[in-house]
Amino acid sequence: MKQKDREACLMEAAMEIIAKNGMNSFAMKQVTTKAGVSEALIYKYFGTKEKLLKKCYDTVNQQIGSLFEDMQVTMLQSQPGVHGLAHEMWMRYIQFLVKNDFRTLFYFEYRTAFEREVREDGDEAAKTYFKKFVFIFQQFDQMYHVFQRMNNQLFWTYILDGTGLFARRFICQNIPATAENFELAWKLIWGGIGGLI
Repeated sequence: MKQKDREACLMEAAMEIIAKNGMNSFAMKQVTTKAGVSEALIYKYFGTKEKLLKKCYDTVNQQIGSLFEDMQVTMLQSQPGVHGLAHEMWMRYIQFLVKNDFRTLFYFEYRTAFEREVREDGDEAAKTYFKKFVFIFQQFDQMYHVFQRMNNQLFWTYILDGTGLFARRFICQNIPATAENFELAWKLIWGGIGGLI
């Protein structure tokens, strides 16, 4: 097995473990046992537990960002245009999260445990793989001046983490993961945004 494949295998094992057991009891030994490799190998590839987890998070984050690469994003002049594009982006996002169940559960565990680091990395992500996602909400702000009335960190937390809560409920089958329920969840998310207009 090539190094890249081994690294991917170890990352998948780490994300599965955290998705199942949470972040607090996580140890590198659990990963190597699950993956069936020596403990020395994981330290050779990643160095520390923190670097392994960061690499896992960055990988999922980039996969989410790539969801929007093929979208045609242009300047929009009307609320229906912004709403339509935001809806399409959000649907891609929630469907990815639900489909990638254990990766999603890991992703939000990491966001919670390493909130400060995630926030610091956010500006870089906004310039790179999340730029189309950010662009649509910048246009929304130009029309409605939302960020003059509230902290933009609160706005992004509401959209990203609020969606994460819905995704967890769908993944854990507390709420059926149906197209109808995705639409209802979107209406709730958009309704909250609409309250700022």
